Parts: sequence; structure tokens; C-alpha cells
Amino acid sequence: MNRHFIKIALLSAIPLFVIFFFRYVYLYSVNFPYYDDFGDCAGLVAQWEGTASGWGKIKLLFEQNFDHRVLFLKLICISYYLLTSHLNITILILIGDLALVGIWLQFYLLASRSLSHAWLLVAIAALLFQVQHFESSILWMTCALQHAPCIFLTTFAVQLALQNRASWAMVVALVAMLSSANGILAPILVLGVLFLTKRYQPLWWAIPLYLLIAAWHLSTLTLYSGGRLTHLLYGQPAKLLALLAFAGGFSRLFTESLLVNQLVGVFFLFPMLLGIYQLFFLRYRTSFSFLQWISLAGLLFVWFTAVLVTQLRNESVDYSFLQLARYNIYYPFFPIFSLGLLFFTAHPNPIQRYVAPAITMVSFFFCILTYYHYQGSILEYRKEISLNQPNYAWSKLIYYPPIFEDAASVEHFESLRQKGLLSRQHPFMNFIPELDLSVIKDTLKSARMQQFSDYAEIRDTSLVVNNKNKEDGIYILLTDQHKSPRYAFYAHHAYPTAYRIFFRQFYRPMAPGFFNQFHFKDLKPGAYEVLVVKVEEAMVQKLYHLAVIQIDHQAG
Repeated sequence: MNRHFIKIALLSAIPLFVIFFFRYVYLYSVNFPYYDDFGDCAGLVAQWEGTASGWGKIKLLFEQNFDHRVLFLKLICISYYLLTSHLNITILILIGDLALVGIWLQFYLLASRSLSHAWLLVAIAALLFQVQHFESSILWMTCALQHAPCIFLTTFAVQLALQNRASWAMVVALVAMLSSANGILAPILVLGVLFLTKRYQPLWWAIPLYLLIAAWHLSTLTLYSGGRLTHLLYGQPAKLLALLAFAGGFSRLFTESLLVNQLVGVFFLFPMLLGIYQLFFLRYRTSFSFLQWISLAGLLFVWFTAVLVTQLRNESVDYSFLQLARYNIYYPFFPIFSLGLLFFTAHPNPIQRYVAPAITMVSFFFCILTYYHYQGSILEYRKEISLNQPNYAWSKLIYYPPIFEDAASVEHFESLRQKGLLSRQHPFMNFIPELDLSVIKDTLKSARMQQFSDYAEIRDTSLVVNNKNKEDGIYILLTDQHKSPRYAFYAHHAYPTAYRIFFRQFYRPMAPGFFNQFHFKDLKPGAYEVLVVKVEEAMVQKLYHLAVIQIDHQAG
């Protein structure tokens, strides 16, 4: 078959990855703030509107958010608000995801036009436009405008430095530094590239500029997560194994084995060590392609992120980071930048023509499996965000996540909502108030509820839901003595193996039964009827009476 035709066919497939991914994000994201979105988005705009002076607005852009400054996020949110006069969380998430497109375009524009590189460009697209990183690319606006954009800003700054645009490179790197905690490395990488490629002239002003801004940045930053540089001295070598597990997080799609994750991490970090070693020898340094420089910088950046996550937070090793889906966004970049270092060389190795198709097949297989494997997690996560809408409408409560306690940000959200500045979808369960909740007669005998001092648990093993719509499932509804809905919670479902159904109809059926646990901490005292709501085809198909509970504590 003609090699030119194969290259055209391969590159023509890449828009399909991108279109399918962005359509998926648009369909499954929720146009409603979540967790620190209330402060970073609604709160930011409310404070911007309430600040009269220009200097006050500039200071607002550089204020701290948790352990970070999030300059890029704030610039995007404010720009979108000024252009449209409202806020749309879904659109802001899509804007953040454009960083993934930018990273792929870097590889495309700087790669050779060889057939092996065409194969690898498809592999990189498959690794980028998948949903293992669903929390940071589909559902959480703050993460979408922080993690991937900071990686792109860093690699783009390195590219500008290599193209003799040192001034712009430092500007972009400094924006990265002020957009996430791990961004502190971006200017260092740019300065390193300028030095190693003998572009000495910009260094006389770039180094003092970086030191000045970095000193201000670090001296005015408060660490709330407990991270300390001295924590590096404790918990080794267990922390090193945790770092390797982070670097091998790509493999968590296939297994939760820490040993396998660590071995995969060694495999992906080895090219970084090899690249650093080669830079000490001039004959290798001069043969580095632009993409190898960018890939080495990118690999160092995600490695540095792993150090921050696994080494600095605690004195002892803590594997809880593996349960935080927000960090999944970094997992595919370890194989992506490893591929860049090993295969996007100035002089392609003949072995690439045999290895590249195999890498592409594995990457494609990985991409498809993420849509299958993480569908249940994505559905439950979007229900968690969606249910904040009716809870807020009925009781002015942002329940999810249960650890959320930012009353000031919610007040900012309320002020914007009253002004009509938030472009919102209809409440997720807007059909509930239209039902006559006073005529419920059915009881769910298969469900069992246990009430404890500060929470309740509900379990069922037999109730079946035909969940072909993303809103379908079981929900728990609490109504007051007037039969008015007050609080709604989603139920957890198991998703059995169903490859055939998924690849034919693109959904995973739920196993019979459900589990729910809701806490009383933020619920107002009183008597509530507990109803089980069965939703199919995005409509309430059945309402069941379960119990009546009395909450006696003082809410909040």
C-alpha cells in the first residue's frame, strides 16, 4: 500500500478522536460550579464586580487559591465574563481542554513527515483524548483550567526559547508559574534550555527577573495542605515507590497493583534519565530535536508534579493520592513525553517503523477502554454535581462534596444567580416538584435503612434500573412535613462487565441494587420522609416510601 496514502489515512483519523472527545465533554459536563469553582469562578466574578479600582482588580488576579495562584484560570474566567456578560461552566471546561489540542499540535508541527511519526501522532492523540482524566477534563472547571493548561504553557515556553524568542518564553513561563503550584518549575526549564543551547544573551535579564518574581511568589504564598520541603527527609524509600506508582498511573486502567504501577513508572521515567545523561555530552546535545527538548522538559515537569504530590505533603508515605481522580490528568503525559524523547529524534531510527504501529494499537486500545472503564465514575460524579442544583433551589444547600464548607463563595454565587449572570441548565431534578408526593403508596421492601447519630445508610440488592440515559439511576429524596422536597442524594451502583453491550450501545448496565449514605451535618433539624426515586429515560418511573427519620441536631 502507498506510504503517502497510509499517512493521510492516519492523520485523517485524528480529528475523530478530538471531535468525539469534545462532544463527550459537552454532553457529560454539568453547567454548575463544583467545590472550589464557587470561589474561582462565581466568587471571582462577584469580587471583580464589587472592586472599583483597577489596581484592586489586578491584585484580585494574583490572590491565592488554596496552595496555588491560578492566574491563567482567572484570566480565562474574567475574559469570558467580560465578553459574554455571563458564566458557563461547560464552555470554560472546553476552553481548558483546548490545552490538550495545543500539546498535540506541538508534536504535529515539529514532527517529521515520516510514516513512523504519523503512527505516533495517532498514538499521542489517543493518549490525550481519552477519559481517564475525567475529573480534570470533563467535570471540574478549576482543574480543567489549571492542570493541562499549565503543562501546555510550560512546553510552549520551552518551544519559544528554542526558537530564539526568549522574552516571550519567559512571559509564558511566568504565567505558568503563577497558574499552579507545580508551575514554579516552568521558568527554570526555560532558563536551562537557554543555557544548554548557548543562548546566553537573554540570561542576564531573565535570571534576575525570575528570581525576583519567584521570591515574591513564594514569600507571599501560604501552604494549607501541610506541604513542607523538610518532608523530603522522611519516609524514604517508601516515598520513592509512591512516586514511581504515580508515574505509572497510566496502568491503573488495567490493574490496581502497586507493583505493576511502579514497574510501569520506572519504564516511563527511564527516558528522562537517559535524556539528562545525554545532555552532558555535546555531541548528543546538538543532535537533540526540538521535540526531544520539549518532551524532556514535559517529562521533568510531570515528574516534579509527582514529587510535590508524593514527597512533600506528609512525613510518611501516603497512597491516598491514587484515589484522587484530579491527578489522573498527569498520567498520560508520562508515556507521551517518553515517546517524544525516544522516537521524535532528528534522525529517525529504522526500528520505529516496526514499533510505532504497535504503540499506536496499544494507545488506541487504551483510549477506547477508558470510555468503558470510567463511565460509571463519570455518571456518578456528574450526578453529584447536578444534585447541588435542586438542593440549592430547595434548601440553599451545596451538599456535594460533603467536605465543602465555603459559605462566602456560595454567597457570591447567590448574588450572581440573582443578577442573572450565570448561564445555567435547568435543575437536574426539576420534575420532582411537579409530582404529587402526597399519594405515594408503594414501599420498597428489599431496601434496608440504618440511622446512626450523624448519618444514615440505605442498601438494596434487587431493585433494577434500565439506565440507558445518563440521568438514569436511583436517588434518595427527603421531603418535609408538607410533602415538599428538601434534599436529594444519588445512590451508588455497581457496573458489571458488559463489553458487548457497551460497544454496541455505548452504555454499561447497572447491577441490581444500590447503596447510599447521607450525612446530617448540613441538614436542617426536623422530620423527613425518605423516598427512593427510580429514574429511567430521564423521567421518574417509580417513587417508593422507605422510612421517616427525625434529625435533631443543629445544622451547619
